[in-house]
Amino acid sequence: MDQEGSLAVNLIREYIAALPLGNDLPKLELQPADDLTILAAQVYVNMFALDNAVAHLHNAVVILEYASRKSPQSYQIHLELVRIYRLLGMSVYFRPFLRRCLTFLSC
Repeated sequence: MDQEGSLAVNLIREYIAALPLGNDLPKLELQPADDLTILAAQVYVNMFALDNAVAHLHNAVVILEYASRKSPQSYQIHLELVRIYRLLGMSVYFRPFLRRCLTFLSC
């Protein structure tokens, strides 16, 4: 568990450090470091599967919500958020988010 926790933290640090690379990109472009947040979220989901601590899912939601603000066009981030919200049993709360995702994907 400690190794996975440190892996997630390192991925998040690398993501934060790589954010300036996308400063000059147009709004419709994806951030170059989006994959790092998705990997970090998947590590947190795996940690949840190992010990059923919901805090890991909350950590994943926080980093993905932050990344979705930086890269609103990333459907991978949106799909991962939907997956984690479902694991949290928050289908009622993420319906507006899901509607926004479906509107984006239909464009």
